[in-house]
Amino acid sequence: MAEIAHKSRRSVFASFQAVAVGFGSLLSYWCGYMTDWRWLSAAMSITSLVAAASMAVLPESPYWLVSRERIGDAR
Repeated sequence: MAEIAHKSRRSVFASFQAVAVGFGSLLSYWCGYMTDWRWLSAAMSITSLVAAASMAVLPESPYWLVSRERIGDAR
């Protein structure tokens, strides 16, 4: 997200990713403590599949466009 965000918001999106990873780790440890490992594994699998499927609708990043020599589209 930080790669395609406006310049004024790019640092916010980059920081948000680090915070989200840390929060997700803490949440998964807590869920693992509170529930059965099988349920936790199923829940993590579902969220991973949703994340992978959502990548199909994301726009191409400027970095990818430049690497494909589509500089006009990258702007």
